Amino acid sequence: MEDEEDGLEDVCLEAHRLEVEHLMQPCDAPIFQVPEEVFLQIFSYLDPFDVWNLAKTCRFFASLSCSDLIWIHQWAKLMDESPFTFPNTQILQDLGVCFKDACRRLCVTLCRRGTNFTKCMHCKECTCRSSCLQQRVSKIVLDIGGKMTWLLTADFSLRKHLSMIAVPKLLHCYDCDARIDRGQSVTCDCREAEYSRFQRSLPTCRYTSVSSHTGLQYMSQRLTGLVTHQSHSEDQPLCLFCEEDRLNRLLCEKDMVLRTRDTLAAYGQPYTTSSDENQCSTSTSKTGGGTTFNCGGPAPLSNGYCREAMAVFGADNIDLLSPLIALEHNEAFPIVKSYLDHIIKTFKLTEDLQRPNFTLVFTEPASVGSSVVENLLRYLFEEINVSRLCLLPKALAISLLFEKDTCIVVDSGATMTSVSVVIEGKVEVERTQTIGVGGWHLSEFLKQAMSWKESQDGPTATISSLDTADVKEKCRLSLNLVREETRPHFHRPETFRVKSQSSLRRGGGGHHTPWWGGLPGGSRSEYSEIQLSSELVLAPEMMYASLDLPAMIAAATQDLPHEFVKDCFSNILVTGGNTDLQGFNARLSSDLREKLPEHSNIINIFAYPTGNHSWNTAMGANMIQAPRPYEDILSLHTPGTPFWMSREEYILFGNHQLAQSSSTFGETSEGIE
Repeated sequence: MEDEEDGLEDVCLEAHRLEVEHLMQPCDAPIFQVPEEVFLQIFSYLDPFDVWNLAKTCRFFASLSCSDLIWIHQWAKLMDESPFTFPNTQILQDLGVCFKDACRRLCVTLCRRGTNFTKCMHCKECTCRSSCLQQRVSKIVLDIGGKMTWLLTADFSLRKHLSMIAVPKLLHCYDCDARIDRGQSVTCDCREAEYSRFQRSLPTCRYTSVSSHTGLQYMSQRLTGLVTHQSHSEDQPLCLFCEEDRLNRLLCEKDMVLRTRDTLAAYGQPYTTSSDENQCSTSTSKTGGGTTFNCGGPAPLSNGYCREAMAVFGADNIDLLSPLIALEHNEAFPIVKSYLDHIIKTFKLTEDLQRPNFTLVFTEPASVGSSVVENLLRYLFEEINVSRLCLLPKALAISLLFEKDTCIVVDSGATMTSVSVVIEGKVEVERTQTIGVGGWHLSEFLKQAMSWKESQDGPTATISSLDTADVKEKCRLSLNLVREETRPHFHRPETFRVKSQSSLRRGGGGHHTPWWGGLPGGSRSEYSEIQLSSELVLAPEMMYASLDLPAMIAAATQDLPHEFVKDCFSNILVTGGNTDLQGFNARLSSDLREKLPEHSNIINIFAYPTGNHSWNTAMGANMIQAPRPYEDILSLHTPGTPFWMSREEYILFGNHQLAQSSSTFGETSEGIE
């Protein structure tokens, strides 16, 4: 089957190549004998959209449409309609602005919002100038973490949202080779009539038609084909915790598919197994020599929290993904975009982000590539129309919180731990060390230790239910584990009330109640009591041993310039929810002195004295100062430093600041559909 698909793909590529060769042949039609000056004059009467469409007709017009004369004239016409203030055309020409690309970006901005942009009452600009921003800046900080996303609004209120986004799998029948349309509006048959009579307020299911198919299976969507703009599509990404109606419909669909399978199995009909579906969801398709990843494909985009949430919901027909992991893959940017769309809509940020004196401060991990940043700029400026953006490295945000220009930042979060070196306000990106171990793994080790005590018939705790402040406060790292085992409190049991796995799981059929809900205050049946004793010491020890933080710090500071050694080791800043463990700082200090005895006299570890370490990055990002002047826009961005850009700067220059010094100034133009 794969050989046939590859052969068909080769035939299509060859046909496309022959078609391109035919179109590239020179044409001696009379119209092409007209002087170019005449065409340029004709083009001057067209709108930018007409020029772009005309360029798609043939090679001659495509070449002619690249003339600077055309786009300088188009730029002048757009300036008459634009509410923005730009330097005059001659200055822009001296700066090397690509007017074709600038016209495209300006057209996209005006098409989405028209000329209805709010202007500052002080500087009279759609985006405040640096001098005005110094006095009247307002920030919105967005920090995406492995478990939680923290949002700091302009009124200094701290909001949070789970860092997960769900992508429905496509329902396909392999017998008739048909895809089931989730947009069908039919009556629900997943509840009996008597039950539905008393549940008029429940959302209806749309999937009666699936019972007529005999070979149903689920397939993960391709990342490049995710639907993010069709508001009525049932295949677009969703939030399990905010879009309850859509989740209920998906769960009803899953129950109906299972009943259909059971019915056909009773008559001896063959059916795919779960392993077949997994194989189907992890398939890839080759296009043009590249690989198109599926949501459940070979590049894993989910973490432990996502996998357990899927098991709790029992939703086999969705892929639950982590936007933080998706930030590391350019192919997975549709996941990031869908998640940001949901955050901006849920917290009603659009209007504030478009105000002239507002800045969106987006904290980025060290592993984000330039192609992801380019997509992020295009999304935020062209679709959200933010007035100003600051991309701030997470480690630099921590150094701002502690007011240290030169330091070592140890950030141990829910799913990942990183060690970064900051020198004179710049993160040394090449020195950053990262490992996929965090607070989730501590709870996982607790769960493993508990598994020996739990009864097979009684309720069991999930890993997520153990990842709470009540449990973490009792966990501790010891300086000497052997000595700790001889102390009386080592085996003294501690009792905790956590949500049980049986109360979180959903029943089959009918309407489903969200697992995070329940009676006000939580009923007694939702919780179970567990006892932990030696696990509170052994689990943190196992997690800490997996980190090997002293080795990570030694690797990050290897061959560090002598003049920065003292400032770095005397300012080791620890942050992240995983560092809230009792004894974390003392244990790290002891092990680091043993690992690097030559620096033992200057090693000093700091933790922020107040608040939860989980939101330290967001609080530090709020302390970033106003951006540099507009005149510095031509300088290339230095990795590891804050990246500032205004709406007008993006329209003029695009993402050229992200280019390497050897790159050309212009960017590839993009047509508008």
